[in-house]
Amino acid sequence: MSSRSAEASGAKAEGGRPLEQLLHALNQPLTGLQCALEVALAAERPVEHYVGVLREGLKLTERMYVLVGALRAVAEIADSPQSPAGEIEQEQEAEGEQKESEERKGIELAGLLAEIVEDLRPVAEAKRVRIRTHWALPARLGVTWKGKKSCLTGLLFRTLESTLGLAEGGSEMEIATRIHSAGGGVAVHVHWLGRRAWEEAAGGEYSRPELGLLVARAGLEKGGVRWERSRQEGLDRLKLRLEVQA
Repeated sequence: MSSRSAEASGAKAEGGRPLEQLLHALNQPLTGLQCALEVALAAERPVEHYVGVLREGLKLTERMYVLVGALRAVAEIADSPQSPAGEIEQEQEAEGEQKESEERKGIELAGLLAEIVEDLRPVAEAKRVRIRTHWALPARLGVTWKGKKSCLTGLLFRTLESTLGLAEGGSEMEIATRIHSAGGGVAVHVHWLGRRAWEEAAGGEYSRPELGLLVARAGLEKGGVRWERSRQEGLDRLKLRLEVQA
């Protein structure tokens, strides 16, 4: 869904690239900490006031620490091969041959997603989130990916794990694959009932699942995946588009 179509349907589209969102989020607690310190030094105040400033400062510092960690992960992904954690992998000759073989035949997306979903079912059951899947793809259809299959697996796992962390307890999460209607390729659709408004993220208060999504997005987009996320009436929608192996 484009930003224009999202606006027409009343949906709210995700704004900004991962790095831009994280830098904006980091600016919020940094500004809050600076203001609190300036006020504390403006005039002599009771000891209790300074204790309160220190406690609030520690909370803001913790938020900044988490955001800096996410920024580091996104930056490492931008500067390194397609690795979920952004780590540079020294591939041996045998691994290189395996990678070339995988690229020639493509990656079977539906089967890969099905395995990830099964790995996450215990987490979903603990949260009382019911996962519904629908794999509407031709058998053995392969998709392209600029990297190793294990990297794509790790990024998709992190994406679905993060969406599961954001899903409301007792709700449903739908994961479906289908041929993209416009322009070809394959689309992965993930729908879940969100437990927090995007306005909180706009204020810099990203939860760990939200940060996980941002890091996963950076890695997937570097590997050639198109990422679209929107929200409408409490329902979060994520679409990942991959090209079909020729």
